[in-house]
Amino acid sequence: MIRKALITTAAVVTVLGGTATALAVTGSSSGGTGYHGCEGGKLGRTIYDVYSNGTVPKCPAGAWPFSWNSTGPAGPQGPAGPAGKDAAVLGPVFSDTTSQSISTGGAAYENATKLGTLTLDPGTYLLEANFVATPSEVNSAQIFPQLLVTAGGPIESGYGTSIWNAGSGALEQVGSSQLPNDVINSNFSGSYVINVPSGSPETLYFYGFGYDSDTGAGTYTLNAATVSAVELAS
Repeated sequence: MIRKALITTAAVVTVLGGTATALAVTGSSSGGTGYHGCEGGKLGRTIYDVYSNGTVPKCPAGAWPFSWNSTGPAGPQGPAGPAGKDAAVLGPVFSDTTSQSISTGGAAYENATKLGTLTLDPGTYLLEANFVATPSEVNSAQIFPQLLVTAGGPIESGYGTSIWNAGSGALEQVGSSQLPNDVINSNFSGSYVINVPSGSPETLYFYGFGYDSDTGAGTYTLNAATVSAVELAS
């Protein structure tokens, strides 16, 4: 119970033909706490003797009963919003189980192997890359396979078109007795978000490459590679 609460309100009295008429706001069926109190009299536009336990106070002369609910009725249904944009899978750009040899070492713009391209319409995309690689030669140094991605043009000497390198970790180091069948496949993956601005499509270029820990040159086998693009809802 809340008693003797004083709540200043706006005018809640209508005058019809010079007669003061109480305005009562009753509790709705939507739930919430119902309140009853008095308004007017000596305290003016103030609600007092407020109860929340269902009690209706006896208001003195010059005041009138007033009631309301802490939760009002539900409002009207709002207008429907615009239709959402469905996610669209646009890959894969390259998916091939035919093994191919990938060069490592040196400059990527000279030695990288082109895998494929994908042209994207304007929008925001999540690129997902997955590839499998194995050693193809005896390596005393560690080999780190890489998937290189450029946008707006092929890979170039200044790497101005490069946007993303996928892949981390080294391949198994093997000796001559392990080749060609006793080697471990290594799986690599990565993701990247790209925004294609409005105006015209954007072509992405994908390359296989790798680096040697001794800064030398070599090769590894790319067993399979897949790159897909998922358009993100705006």
